Amino acid sequence: MNIRICLLLVLTCLLPFFAHAHTSSEAFLKIQLDGSRATGAWEFALQDLENIVGVDADGDGRISWGDIKNREAAIQQYILAGIALQQNDETCHVIPGTTMLNNRQDTVFLHVPVTVECPAMIERLQINYDLFFNQDIRHHAIWLITKQDKTFSRISSSDNRNIQVNLAAAESSDGFLEFVAQGVWHIWIGLDHILFLVLLMLGVENALGSLSPTQRNAQRWRRLIKTVTAFTIAHSVTLALATTAWFRLPLVWVESMIALSVIVAGLNVLFKWIDERLWLFAFGFGLIHGFGFASVLLDLELGQSSLLINLLAFNIGVESGQLVIVAGLVPLIIGLHRLGTRGLYIRHALSAGVIMLASVWLVQRSGM
Repeated sequence: MNIRICLLLVLTCLLPFFAHAHTSSEAFLKIQLDGSRATGAWEFALQDLENIVGVDADGDGRISWGDIKNREAAIQQYILAGIALQQNDETCHVIPGTTMLNNRQDTVFLHVPVTVECPAMIERLQINYDLFFNQDIRHHAIWLITKQDKTFSRISSSDNRNIQVNLAAAESSDGFLEFVAQGVWHIWIGLDHILFLVLLMLGVENALGSLSPTQRNAQRWRRLIKTVTAFTIAHSVTLALATTAWFRLPLVWVESMIALSVIVAGLNVLFKWIDERLWLFAFGFGLIHGFGFASVLLDLELGQSSLLINLLAFNIGVESGQLVIVAGLVPLIIGLHRLGTRGLYIRHALSAGVIMLASVWLVQRSGM
């Protein structure tokens, strides 16, 4: 059987597994400290709770408000068993309030108001978070802890379940490295961003097709650096603009355009529409991808005291993660070229498969 047909069949079978980009399991937990007491709200994806607690009692595939209320006690029991707060090794008492629903992007979250009472003034908070990891090792929880004019940002993950927060710290930016890691994580789980990068790099290689081997080697790095740099600058600009509220676009429109960018980049690999001006194409759609990255930070609702430093950390993480991806892809793409006709078949089959996948995203995100 033709290798292109085989690859297309494999990719078609895999479509259901990749139908959603950015499908990571997240929780958002905010508390505001006042002496020995704290108040706040914790939000957990309803689907995560369904997978663990079984909210859909009648099994009809729909979670009604009645289902949630019926399982509210079980939900709260699971949450309280998986989160422990301590002040200097003394356990704090967490009191959950009446649950509500909240929409974040296209995901429904259960909003749980909480009151935290500690035995003494909260000066050094210890957090142990152990929810959902048995279901999804990629799950992570983002903490925003506010005391007076300081906001401390922390991230709980499967390999970082115990967190120490020194509330007497002079700066509220001591979670800098955690937001660098968060930026790396979001570029690595962003399948749409990764595929766009892959197709850009394949487009660069395609444009070198008519050159001699010597010219190809000389031009490859220049064009590749130019294209990736244009993409990087563009999404860094709009990430900053959107996060600092200078300019924002509707998320549905942004996510739909990102899917469209992947489709167009794939078509360019197949039909070679864009040659030396591929960097302009990368820059234009890179502006849209930056708004997509910004949605992550906007979800955190960071205060002004920590916004800029965490924005810088997150962007450093995104660019570092992207650099690793590009470095790993270069030898693979060069290797495909050296396969000659077989490599061309593989590039075309992969591009066709990605176009199919991105078309599914476009339909899902635009509501068509």
